[in-house]
Amino acid sequence: MTDIASVLVDKDSIPSPIGATGLGGSDNGSKTLLELVSCQNPVALHQEISRQQSLLSQQRAKAENLKRLGIAWHNIAVTETAGAAKHAQGWLQQASRAAPSDYEAMAFLGSANTMVARDAWNPATKARLVNRGVQLLDRAVRMAPNNVSVRIARMMNSLALPAFLGRGAKVREDLLQLNGPLAEQIPHPVLAAELSFRLGELMQHEGRTKRALDLFQQARAQAPDSHWAQRAAHNCRSLTEHKDATGRIG
Repeated sequence: MTDIASVLVDKDSIPSPIGATGLGGSDNGSKTLLELVSCQNPVALHQEISRQQSLLSQQRAKAENLKRLGIAWHNIAVTETAGAAKHAQGWLQQASRAAPSDYEAMAFLGSANTMVARDAWNPATKARLVNRGVQLLDRAVRMAPNNVSVRIARMMNSLALPAFLGRGAKVREDLLQLNGPLAEQIPHPVLAAELSFRLGELMQHEGRTKRALDLFQQARAQAPDSHWAQRAAHNCRSLTEHKDATGRIG
């Protein structure tokens, strides 16, 4: 059976942190944690790193600063920038030691571990780090099932992992939660549109065409000018053109 993650992942790129263009912060450049989680703009991420390092130099290290540094490096590491995954892992390890019950730090540390595994050459090291990483991600979700950032971290990491690891069920669970009970916690239209689009692709893969179309239309309405709206429009056209002989969409 085809793993869900192998169908949803973009074949021409490594899945990026959620949010195709990244999300802006306030006028002074600061970001909410969810905005940071969603950001993939390298300039903005390096600005966040500089900001947090400056704060750390002025005071004793605080878990929140360490976590934000780690998440910024994590999102840079998604593009396979040399050394970024190690930086992310190091800062997030410090954050987790400073605040063991911070499940966002735990989740992103798990994801960072899998990216360090990606960059490693030793097969045994790869296996050990991936296993440790997914265990941390799953533990974070068990401990904080209603935390949007934790769910996003696991969903995107599961998409990025090879299909033979069988993480498709986690992708499904997280997308259903993010588009269902947790949807009201997602204030950013582009982020909401991406989540709708990704769940629509999952429904399409499962043969639930009517539900897929509804989700693609929802993505278009949530952020009409976004990359996700364009992709949703394309999928809507493709599905409509392949209706069954009765003219109905299942």
